[in-house]
Amino acid sequence: MTFTYEGADLSTAIKSFSKMGCNYHIIYMDGSESHYYCSREDEEERLYNIMLEQALERNAKMNLKELEVIKEILKLMMVLSSYLYVLSLKEQEITYSLISVLAGIFSIKSFRERRKKLKELQKYQIFIEIMDRIKCVNETELLKCVEFDTFYQKPLDLRYLDEYTLGDMKRIRNELPKLEQKTGI
Repeated sequence: MTFTYEGADLSTAIKSFSKMGCNYHIIYMDGSESHYYCSREDEEERLYNIMLEQALERNAKMNLKELEVIKEILKLMMVLSSYLYVLSLKEQEITYSLISVLAGIFSIKSFRERRKKLKELQKYQIFIEIMDRIKCVNETELLKCVEFDTFYQKPLDLRYLDEYTLGDMKRIRNELPKLEQKTGI
């Protein structure tokens, strides 16, 4: 996960974890890390379930519709600030020009942040919708529809979901019914 909802405890929210033998390395959303030894066989599943619960809670607390509305308002604000800038140049009002430039910069910055959050939420939402169905098909076949920049493919897993884009998840979702039909599911 790249971000979490407002009010979440970042020191306990797991960003990612890895396992080497019986040693676990956890990175939290606040940047802190922990290392520990655990020989329990279900520890990896327990950490995965914690991450899944966090993703579900985040998606529930962050309203997609609200983020989309805010994104559209910011688009409108960018257009209006451009219009105000053009008018201020015509009227030769430096104060209005400065205000419109600052409003434009603010709206562009806010728009990019909202768009990034919206894309990540949509990506996680698609993954959560299809995660049970993914287990029933050949993952290698499913991942052929995804274009990777790296030399190797990451497993389609909640831990590596940040490696995928929203477009990747949409392609995977579209490819999934074809593979299910092919395997007879």
